[in-house]
Amino acid sequence: MNSLVTEVLSRNTLMCPECGSKQQAEMLDSGHSYAYQCDSCSEIIEKKQDSCCVYCSYGEVKCPTQQVLWN
Repeated sequence: MNSLVTEVLSRNTLMCPECGSKQQAEMLDSGHSYAYQCDSCSEIIEKKQDSCCVYCSYGEVKCPTQQVLWN
């Protein structure tokens, strides 16, 4: 019997839309973080209106919730 194995990524690289710096972030299991503060420029970055969270807005990978839904 074959089983589907999926791996949900818990680390993400966020890119600040203000200064362009990239930083590593540990995503919450729920994935729903609505804002983060950039380590480089200290700007508070909020999620885009059409995204569920900042990880989906500015991350290299989607949040854990969206990763599960996508699979």
